[in-house]
Amino acid sequence: MLVALMPLQGQIAIGKWRDHLSFTSVNHVEPASDRIYAAGTMGMFYYDTEEMTLNLMTKTSGLSDIGIATFAYDAASHYLVIAYSNSNVDLVKDDKVYNISDIKRGSIDGSKTISHIRFYNRRAYLACDFGIVVINLARHEIENTYHLGKQGNHYAVRDIAFHKGNIVAATEIGLASAPQDDPYLNIETHWNWDSGSILAGRPI
Repeated sequence: MLVALMPLQGQIAIGKWRDHLSFTSVNHVEPASDRIYAAGTMGMFYYDTEEMTLNLMTKTSGLSDIGIATFAYDAASHYLVIAYSNSNVDLVKDDKVYNISDIKRGSIDGSKTISHIRFYNRRAYLACDFGIVVINLARHEIENTYHLGKQGNHYAVRDIAFHKGNIVAATEIGLASAPQDDPYLNIETHWNWDSGSILAGRPI
Protein backbone atom coordinates (compact mmCIF):
# COMPACT_ATOMS: atom_id res chain seq x y z
CA MET A 1 0.00 0.00 0.00
CA LEU A 2 1.32 3.42 -0.96
CA VAL A 3 0.53 6.34 1.33
CA ALA A 4 1.23 9.84 0.09
CA LEU A 5 2.33 12.32 2.74
CA MET A 6 0.62 15.69 2.47
CA PRO A 7 0.40 18.68 4.80
CA LEU A 8 -2.70 18.53 6.96
CA GLN A 9 -4.26 21.98 7.09
CA GLY A 10 -7.46 23.51 8.36
CA GLN A 11 -8.89 26.34 10.35
CA ILE A 12 -7.93 26.63 13.99
CA ALA A 13 -9.80 28.42 16.74
CA ILE A 14 -8.30 31.36 18.62
CA GLY A 15 -6.36 30.21 21.66
CA LYS A 16 -5.76 26.71 20.26
CA TRP A 17 -2.39 25.23 19.28
CA ARG A 18 -1.49 23.78 15.93
CA ASP A 19 1.41 21.43 15.14
CA HIS A 20 3.96 22.60 12.59
CA LEU A 21 6.07 19.48 12.36
CA SER A 22 7.89 17.77 9.53
CA PHE A 23 6.67 14.31 8.56
CA THR A 24 8.50 14.12 5.25
CA SER A 25 11.11 11.77 6.78
CA VAL A 26 9.65 8.48 8.05
CA ASN A 27 12.00 6.05 9.79
CA HIS A 28 9.67 3.25 10.91
CA VAL A 29 6.34 1.75 9.78
CA GLU A 30 4.21 -0.78 11.66
CA PRO A 31 0.89 -2.38 10.60
CA ALA A 32 -1.69 -2.73 13.39
CA SER A 33 -5.15 -4.13 12.68
CA ASP A 34 -7.03 -1.40 10.75
CA ARG A 35 -4.20 1.11 11.09
CA ILE A 36 -0.72 1.58 9.72
CA TYR A 37 1.52 3.52 12.09
CA ALA A 38 4.52 5.52 10.96
CA ALA A 39 7.03 7.62 12.87
CA GLY A 40 9.25 10.53 12.01
CA THR A 41 11.69 12.40 14.20
CA MET A 42 9.14 14.73 15.76
CA GLY A 43 6.04 12.58 16.03
CA MET A 44 3.82 9.87 14.62
CA PHE A 45 0.80 9.46 12.42
CA TYR A 46 -1.38 6.57 11.39
CA TYR A 47 -3.32 5.75 8.27
CA ASP A 48 -6.79 4.39 9.00
CA THR A 49 -7.37 1.73 6.35
CA GLU A 50 -11.14 1.75 6.86
CA GLU A 51 -11.71 5.50 6.99
CA MET A 52 -8.80 6.15 4.57
CA THR A 53 -7.61 9.10 6.65
CA LEU A 54 -4.26 10.30 8.00
CA ASN A 55 -4.18 11.17 11.69
CA LEU A 56 -1.38 12.89 13.60
CA MET A 57 -0.05 11.66 16.94
CA THR A 58 2.12 14.31 18.60
CA LYS A 59 2.81 15.79 22.00
CA THR A 60 0.11 18.37 21.31
CA SER A 61 -2.45 15.63 20.64
CA GLY A 62 -1.64 13.47 23.65
CA LEU A 63 1.78 11.83 23.40
CA SER A 64 4.13 12.45 26.32
CA ASP A 65 7.26 13.48 24.44
CA ILE A 66 9.00 14.13 21.13
CA GLY A 67 11.95 12.46 19.42
CA ILE A 68 10.80 8.89 18.78
CA ALA A 69 13.56 6.27 18.91
CA THR A 70 11.46 3.20 18.08
CA PHE A 71 7.96 1.78 18.47
CA ALA A 72 6.14 -1.54 18.08
CA TYR A 73 2.60 -2.92 18.14
CA ASP A 74 1.47 -6.04 19.99
CA ALA A 75 -1.40 -7.75 18.19
CA ALA A 76 -2.23 -9.90 21.24
CA SER A 77 -2.80 -7.05 23.69
CA HIS A 78 -3.50 -4.28 21.14
CA TYR A 79 -0.93 -2.00 22.76
CA LEU A 80 1.28 0.35 20.81
CA VAL A 81 4.54 0.94 22.70
CA ILE A 82 6.55 4.07 21.89
CA ALA A 83 10.11 4.65 23.11
CA TYR A 84 11.57 8.14 22.86
CA SER A 85 15.20 9.15 22.40
CA ASN A 86 15.32 10.38 26.02
CA SER A 87 14.12 6.91 27.22
CA ASN A 88 10.60 8.03 28.04
CA VAL A 89 7.99 5.40 27.14
CA ASP A 90 4.31 5.63 26.17
CA LEU A 91 1.79 2.79 26.05
CA VAL A 92 -1.13 3.53 23.74
CA LYS A 93 -4.41 1.58 23.59
CA ASP A 94 -7.81 2.72 22.34
CA ASP A 95 -6.23 6.14 21.77
CA LYS A 96 -5.44 6.47 25.49
CA VAL A 97 -1.83 7.18 26.45
CA TYR A 98 -0.20 5.70 29.56
CA ASN A 99 3.20 7.17 30.29
CA ILE A 100 6.07 5.24 31.90
CA SER A 101 8.87 7.65 32.75
CA ASP A 102 10.86 5.41 35.12
CA ILE A 103 13.75 4.82 32.73
CA LYS A 104 13.95 8.50 31.80
CA ARG A 105 13.96 9.57 35.46
CA GLY A 106 16.11 6.71 36.74
CA SER A 107 19.68 7.28 37.92
CA ILE A 108 21.37 4.84 35.57
CA ASP A 109 25.04 5.20 34.71
CA GLY A 110 25.75 5.55 31.01
CA SER A 111 23.37 5.45 28.06
CA LYS A 112 19.69 4.59 28.51
CA THR A 113 18.93 4.27 24.79
CA ILE A 114 16.11 1.87 23.84
CA SER A 115 16.95 0.07 20.58
CA HIS A 116 14.10 -2.39 20.01
CA ILE A 117 10.79 -3.53 21.49
CA ARG A 118 9.58 -7.14 21.43
CA PHE A 119 6.50 -8.80 22.93
CA TYR A 120 5.84 -12.03 24.78
CA ASN A 121 2.94 -13.06 27.02
CA ARG A 122 1.39 -9.56 26.96
CA ARG A 123 4.59 -7.97 28.11
CA ALA A 124 6.89 -5.58 26.30
CA TYR A 125 10.60 -6.36 26.37
CA LEU A 126 12.76 -3.31 25.78
CA ALA A 127 16.31 -3.81 24.51
CA CYS A 128 18.29 -1.06 26.24
CA ASP A 129 21.91 0.02 26.47
CA PHE A 130 21.92 -1.10 30.12
CA GLY A 131 20.00 -4.39 29.72
CA ILE A 132 16.40 -5.51 29.28
CA VAL A 133 13.34 -3.81 30.76
CA VAL A 134 10.10 -5.81 31.01
CA ILE A 135 6.83 -3.85 31.04
CA ASN A 136 3.58 -5.43 32.17
CA LEU A 137 1.17 -3.96 29.64
CA ALA A 138 -2.01 -4.65 31.60
CA ARG A 139 -0.66 -2.97 34.74
CA HIS A 140 1.15 -0.16 32.91
CA GLU A 141 4.28 -0.69 34.98
CA ILE A 142 7.84 -1.97 34.81
CA GLU A 143 7.86 -5.55 36.06
CA ASN A 144 11.56 -6.46 35.81
CA THR A 145 14.95 -5.24 34.73
CA TYR A 146 17.68 -7.63 33.58
CA HIS A 147 21.33 -6.58 33.50
CA LEU A 148 23.31 -8.87 31.21
CA GLY A 149 26.99 -9.09 31.91
CA LYS A 150 30.03 -10.91 33.14
CA GLN A 151 31.93 -10.25 36.35
CA GLY A 152 29.95 -7.12 37.13
CA ASN A 153 30.19 -5.59 33.65
CA HIS A 154 26.83 -4.75 32.07
CA TYR A 155 26.45 -4.88 28.30
CA ALA A 156 24.13 -3.12 25.90
CA VAL A 157 21.31 -5.22 24.47
CA ARG A 158 20.62 -4.47 20.80
CA ASP A 159 17.65 -6.79 20.20
CA ILE A 160 15.64 -9.62 21.74
CA ALA A 161 14.06 -12.81 20.37
CA PHE A 162 12.06 -15.72 21.76
CA HIS A 163 12.92 -19.19 20.48
CA LYS A 164 11.99 -22.68 21.69
CA GLY A 165 11.26 -21.63 25.25
CA ASN A 166 14.27 -19.36 25.52
CA ILE A 167 14.76 -15.62 25.54
CA VAL A 168 17.75 -14.65 23.39
CA ALA A 169 19.50 -11.30 23.71
CA ALA A 170 21.79 -9.85 21.06
CA THR A 171 24.37 -7.78 22.95
CA GLU A 172 27.44 -5.73 22.19
CA ILE A 173 29.65 -8.74 22.99
CA GLY A 174 27.56 -11.56 21.48
CA LEU A 175 24.48 -13.68 22.18
CA ALA A 176 23.11 -14.57 25.60
CA SER A 177 20.13 -16.81 26.33
CA ALA A 178 18.08 -18.15 29.22
CA PRO A 179 14.83 -20.08 29.75
CA GLN A 180 11.83 -17.77 29.39
CA ASP A 181 10.22 -19.10 32.57
CA ASP A 182 13.32 -18.62 34.76
CA PRO A 183 12.15 -16.38 37.66
CA TYR A 184 15.71 -15.19 38.33
CA LEU A 185 16.73 -13.60 35.05
CA ASN A 186 17.76 -10.52 37.01
CA ILE A 187 20.78 -12.56 38.20
CA GLU A 188 23.68 -12.42 35.71
CA THR A 189 24.71 -16.05 36.19
CA HIS A 190 21.32 -17.33 35.01
CA TRP A 191 22.19 -16.27 31.46
CA ASN A 192 24.22 -18.52 29.16
CA TRP A 193 26.67 -16.89 26.80
CA ASP A 194 27.22 -18.29 23.33
CA SER A 195 30.67 -19.79 23.08
CA GLY A 196 30.35 -22.33 20.28
CA SER A 197 28.88 -20.64 17.23
CA ILE A 198 30.56 -18.42 14.63
CA LEU A 199 28.93 -15.44 16.37
CA ALA A 200 30.53 -16.16 19.74
CA GLY A 201 32.13 -13.06 21.22
CA ARG A 202 31.08 -10.81 18.36
CA PRO A 203 29.04 -7.64 18.81
CA ILE A 204 25.55 -7.88 17.35
